[in-house]
Amino acid sequence: MKNKTTITILLVLLALGAATAGAQDKAQENSKFSIMPHAGYRTGGSFAISSEDVAYTQLSLGGGIVYGLTVGYRLSEILTVEAMWSRSGSALTGAYPVADEMPDDKLFNLSEDQFHANIRLSAGYEIGKVQPYFLLGLGLTSANPAGDIAGASRFSWSLGTGIDTMFSKKIGLRAQAKLIPTYISNMDTILFEWVGGYQAVSLRNTMTQWEFTVGLIYHF
Repeated sequence: MKNKTTITILLVLLALGAATAGAQDKAQENSKFSIMPHAGYRTGGSFAISSEDVAYTQLSLGGGIVYGLTVGYRLSEILTVEAMWSRSGSALTGAYPVADEMPDDKLFNLSEDQFHANIRLSAGYEIGKVQPYFLLGLGLTSANPAGDIAGASRFSWSLGTGIDTMFSKKIGLRAQAKLIPTYISNMDTILFEWVGGYQAVSLRNTMTQWEFTVGLIYHF
C-alpha cells in the first residue's frame, strides 16, 4: 500500500509538470539543465533479522560522510526532474539480543550507493535570495561489501526539503535534508553471505536513514 501511494504521488507531480511546462517564457527556457556535486552526512540505519546460524537479532549500517552528483532538467518554473547518485562509506554490524549483553560485532566494511530519480517542487516564492523547495525521490539503495562478499540492492525512496540561493544566473548553492527509507524484505531472504554463515530476513523490514548535504549548483 505504501509503495502504491508513493507511485501515485509521483504520477500526480509528473502530470503537474506537463501541465505547467507550456507556461514557460523565453527567460525560463534558458539554463534548463543543472549539475550539482554535493557532500554531507548520512546517518546509519538498522533492521531486524532472524538466522539459524548466528544469534544476531539486528543488522546496522553506520553513518558516514556522503558525496555524489545530481543532474537536473527544469520542466517549468516550479518543477524540476533530477537523476541523483550518492555514496557513503560504512560498516555492517551485528547486534545480539539486549538480554545477552554482548558487544556488537563488526562484520565487514561496505560502500552504500543510492540511485534516485527525483522530482523537485519549488515552493513558488522567495525569501530574499533564498528559494525553498520540496523533494520526492524513487530508486535503489545498493550495499557493496569489501572483499569476496555478495552485495544487495533494495528499493528506496526519499522525501526532503531544502533551499536554493543563487550567486549569479548560473551558479548557486543548495542545502538539503531528506528522509530515506529502504525496503529490506517481507519474506525469508538471504541478504548477505560471509565466512561464518548466512543472514536471513524473516519479517517485513524498512531501514530508515537521514541525509544532510550541501551542493554547488551550476545551470547551463
